Amino acid sequence: MKEELKPGHTHTFNFEVGDNQTVPALFPESAVFGEMPKVLATGFFVGLCEWACMDAMAPFIDEGEGSVGTMINVTHTAPTP
Repeated sequence: MKEELKPGHTHTFNFEVGDNQTVPALFPESAVFGEMPKVLATGFFVGLCEWACMDAMAPFIDEGEGSVGTMINVTHTAPTP
């Protein structure tokens, strides 16, 4: 990994949430999930966080290198219609 990646690095990541990232889409085979409102599912939110991290790190990763998450600590405090 390139040495330029340092603590405090910032990155902007934009994504428009579609119906397929809402709570009913998280587990479509679940009737309970299907009854929930169409708001961003926390499970997809976590995936978006991972995607943003991979996107932010991409300029600093050499060929054949990668990174995986080992812990996440976030608070998803309000629904996002």
